[in-house]
Amino acid sequence: MSPRGKLFRRSVAGLAGLAVAVVVGAPAAGAHPLGNLTSNTSASIVVGRDQVVVEYVVDLAELPTVQERQSMDTDSDGSVSTAEAGVARDSSCRAFADGLRLTAEGRPIELTVETASLAFPEGQAGLLTTRFECRLGGPVDAAGNQTFVFDDENLADRIGWREVIAVGDGTTLTGDVPSTSSSALLTAYPTDVTPPRVLHAEFRSTPGGTTSAVDTPVPSTSQSRGADGLTERFQRLVGSRDLTVGLALATIALAFVLGAAHALAPGHGKTLMAAAVVSQRGTTRQILGIGATVTLTHTAGVLVLGSLIWFSDVLAPDDAVPWLTVASGLLVAALGITLLVRRVVLGHAGHGHHHGAGLPHHEHGAHDHHVHDHHVHHVHDHHSAGHHHEHGEHDHGRREVPALTRRWIVSMGIAGGLVPTPSALVVLLGAAALGRTWLGVVLVGVYGIGMATTLLAAGLLLVRVQSWLERNWFDRSWLRLAMRVAPVATAAVLVVGGISIMVRGAAGV
Repeated sequence: MSPRGKLFRRSVAGLAGLAVAVVVGAPAAGAHPLGNLTSNTSASIVVGRDQVVVEYVVDLAELPTVQERQSMDTDSDGSVSTAEAGVARDSSCRAFADGLRLTAEGRPIELTVETASLAFPEGQAGLLTTRFECRLGGPVDAAGNQTFVFDDENLADRIGWREVIAVGDGTTLTGDVPSTSSSALLTAYPTDVTPPRVLHAEFRSTPGGTTSAVDTPVPSTSQSRGADGLTERFQRLVGSRDLTVGLALATIALAFVLGAAHALAPGHGKTLMAAAVVSQRGTTRQILGIGATVTLTHTAGVLVLGSLIWFSDVLAPDDAVPWLTVASGLLVAALGITLLVRRVVLGHAGHGHHHGAGLPHHEHGAHDHHVHDHHVHHVHDHHSAGHHHEHGEHDHGRREVPALTRRWIVSMGIAGGLVPTPSALVVLLGAAALGRTWLGVVLVGVYGIGMATTLLAAGLLLVRVQSWLERNWFDRSWLRLAMRVAPVATAAVLVVGGISIMVRGAAGV
């Protein structure tokens, strides 16, 4: 195979891999272990000879903690006093006990609070997290074998880690319930597994067995909850008490890098937007327009949602983000369907234009189409300049497929920036908590610029590849076929990608 043939196949394979990664990676992104939005629970059931004990732990990440502390601050002085924390601890553990259902041989066991504790471990970006530890107990009949059924109805509408374990204390338990906590009771989350969501358990107890208990470790460091190392370092920089000019500049640079990397992450489809514009014969200005809209939409979304979280506990962030994800996916799919209709239905009324040598496509001012007057013969004798026009048989005076409209470009940018990044929310609120709201706003804006830069770079790269192929391989029939198929293919991938994003958001809902 010639060098040109090898380069072409590598380019096509790379572009195809990009599209596949966006579509296939969407569900994978939803399987990210944990995050700053989560509310996590662990229930450890200890069945003794005459008593059953439930060691119930609740770990709230940074963003839920912001709102939880607002509800605890009953005098609205901006801080949670020891007395306010005590009231919240006792009332919360009682509420958690009421949300648990435990039966033995079908008979309900009333769980009462024996001990309760509340702590606020340090989190990311200078924010705090919340940890409740509630020891709940109830009587149990020690005679004979018994079947226990456990249901956890607490925080059922929240996303996060949910686990149930069971051990015997002078009894032997059989069933499918694990006897050890894979998260060390929410103090060391595994990063290589999908977070469990266990809210129901059944097991059988038999008298006799070794004496055992559940040791509740105390988290000594902030929990990463699945965040990557670079994001953790970035959030630690934001939460630094001593902020120097150099540290602030380093933090801003890192925000740009993280934003650029976020645009490449699977399941977001931002780079696919650039591919769609290029395949539809869009212009560099249109790619830049999408990038600018992504930046503005994402920055505005983070600022609005961050303000709602900071000043109100009515809207739960883990409710808002999944719904915004669904809306984003719906918009992407709708835009893909629009392109399919334009190409498959309206395409029969037009004719294709192919421009090589990186020459600009037809841009006719603010018009979205142009009409050819076929009273004048089209005789183009400037192929040496890199132009190649194909005029098929078509009805005179009918318009070709319209170019991408400004409304489509803006809508695509909104779809790309509609979902606020949880880490950006943490950075904004963390900076606000340290009295550096201005820095949080700057970092969120730079984060969005990083996303837009990746989108623009991907678009320019694709334009270069497409121009090179047309300039060097246009005489090949299979390339002309590929160029005709590309607009339909990218539109179809947009539809599938949008549906995948909707499914990911719906899982969170």
